[in-house]
Amino acid sequence: MRELLSNFSQLLSCLGVTYDSTAPIPLKNTDFVGARFVRTGPNRLSAALRMGLWARQAHDSTARYNEPHDTMTRKILIAVALPTTALFFQWILWPWLSPFVWFLFFPASFLAARTTGLVGGLTAATISTVCVWVFFLPPVVATGQASAATLPSTAIFLLTSLLFSRDAQKRLDLIGEADAALREAQRVARLGVWSRDLRNGTGLWSDQMYVLLDHPRELGPLSLPDFHRRFTAASEARLTEAIGHCAREGVAFEFDAEYARSDGDRRRWLTCRGEAVRDVRGMIVKLHGTLQDVTVRKQMELALVRNEALMRLFIEHAPAALAMFDHDMRYIAASRRWIDDFRLGADIIGRPHYEIFQNTPENWRDAHRRGLAGEVVREPEDCYAHPDGTARWLRWEVRPWRDVDDAIGGIVIFTEDITHFRTSREKIRRLAATLEQRVAERTAQLATANEELESFCYAVSHDLRAPLRAMSGFSQALVEDHGERLPQEATAYLYEIDLASRHMGDLIDSLLALSRSTRGDARHDAVDMTRLAQRLLEELAREEPHRHVTIDVEQGLEAEGDARMIDTALRNLLGNAWKYTAGKDDAHISVSSVVENGARWFRIADNGAGFDMAYAARLFQPFQRLHRQDEFPGLGVGLATVQRIVRRHGGIIEAMSAPGRGATFRFTLSPPLAGETDAMAPRTI
Repeated sequence: MRELLSNFSQLLSCLGVTYDSTAPIPLKNTDFVGARFVRTGPNRLSAALRMGLWARQAHDSTARYNEPHDTMTRKILIAVALPTTALFFQWILWPWLSPFVWFLFFPASFLAARTTGLVGGLTAATISTVCVWVFFLPPVVATGQASAATLPSTAIFLLTSLLFSRDAQKRLDLIGEADAALREAQRVARLGVWSRDLRNGTGLWSDQMYVLLDHPRELGPLSLPDFHRRFTAASEARLTEAIGHCAREGVAFEFDAEYARSDGDRRRWLTCRGEAVRDVRGMIVKLHGTLQDVTVRKQMELALVRNEALMRLFIEHAPAALAMFDHDMRYIAASRRWIDDFRLGADIIGRPHYEIFQNTPENWRDAHRRGLAGEVVREPEDCYAHPDGTARWLRWEVRPWRDVDDAIGGIVIFTEDITHFRTSREKIRRLAATLEQRVAERTAQLATANEELESFCYAVSHDLRAPLRAMSGFSQALVEDHGERLPQEATAYLYEIDLASRHMGDLIDSLLALSRSTRGDARHDAVDMTRLAQRLLEELAREEPHRHVTIDVEQGLEAEGDARMIDTALRNLLGNAWKYTAGKDDAHISVSSVVENGARWFRIADNGAGFDMAYAARLFQPFQRLHRQDEFPGLGVGLATVQRIVRRHGGIIEAMSAPGRGATFRFTLSPPLAGETDAMAPRTI
């Protein structure tokens, strides 16, 4: 160990280990006292911790590193051995040393004090005094009263020994404190020291080496092959080459190696340092060096490299055109979109921006200067003239980026080609300019169509009714005036003409009702659907009092819409339910509601004749019927009217039925939610 520490003292004369990897700061007022590192200046521990480890060789080339404190027993033995040795040699040499009774006892006491401190020094001084009084002061080998001159010399000897012992103890205390500080600095810096004697292959390790390499101290240092195998393959090869090169040619080395822990939990990074030691003939006889745990720093470096790679990947493949510049407007990174948009080459990194764009407009240069001054500059629309003569419209932004010290390191420029957007906006503006004219034209067309519809309705209600009344009237007149003289077959024909005329009149009335059902502005009335349904069903019951129909109307049904239109729609639906349950002894009609996807559906269900869903596409078409006239009379415009009213309110109507199992109609009076559509092909229950 003493040899290892001696080598380490030589190594520290040229190595500085610090946390921030800056140049080491040499200690002032520093030397090696005996085998200990001593610092006489203040703040020993703080300086050691701040710098990590630093020492320089002075006075003693064989200084030892981190030698343990002597035990009390060893101190006493030294304190006894040194005066005894002095007594032996002074007794032999007394004929030549007489009358200098303290000649060898002074150095013996001082050496004991220097080596063992206050306790050892006082012990050696006491033994030396006894030896002098007994063996060298007359009377010899006696404890009687000596001459008066011996008392001052004895007092001077004891006082001098006391003072020197106290001073030596202070120096040893300083040595102990410095030694503890050095050990603590080594622990905090996670620095281990190693030495390898090339002559006999032996090696020495400091305590921290065992900690760094997770190796039990009782097993001693690892052999060189085992030591190398603790590292990853790449680091092992580099370490083997570096140590071999150092052993052959004396070339010092320093690099980071990746070390695999014995438990396999995780790996750590160690900075390996080493240099050669030569003998007086210049031959390389030893290698010594240090290992320092730099895992945190290495992880930060790797994270920084990874983040830089990710940043470059993000910028390069960003869907937007962006470029990053330093403070001198040199390219740091650029996206492919930027290179494609501005038609640049791939070798722009590191080149000045103004060298590539020599004709950069002054307003863009000013924006760059403002960005480098810390301002964020934006332009929503700007025309860019490419050197090939084409013009494009860009939206751009200049934003500064900052270093870790918050200083502006450069700018980032984002651009977006909005030429297509601007062209589309110009088209929209031109279309909007003609929109009023187009609306006026469509309004005029709609007004003309409404006038034509009014004329048609007038013609239907007046011009067509007159011939029908004439046909019906003359047919009735012939029967009344000449019925006795007409053959029975002719009378039947006249009856059919009158019946057809009346039917034609009913069709005209239905057609007018269909056209007028949604005319005019729709109102927003609060409609009590429960009360309306009950009133309409009561009217139907009064018309056919002989029928027994079970009525079930849900209470509290309310709706908002045009009350007149809703009355017409509900009248048609309930009329159909009443009509198609005519053949049922247990006829049942229900009016209820259900909420689905936030919309309220009103339901009218019956257990009547029902219909085949295969023909449901004809259900809401005017004058289309799914039953024979002799089964269920009607004109086929009721459901068409209902659909128009429901659509006028923005709602949906659906029908579900099966032959002989009744029918259910449901509708809403509000616009459908996303995903809902008008069910022109009703579903089957």
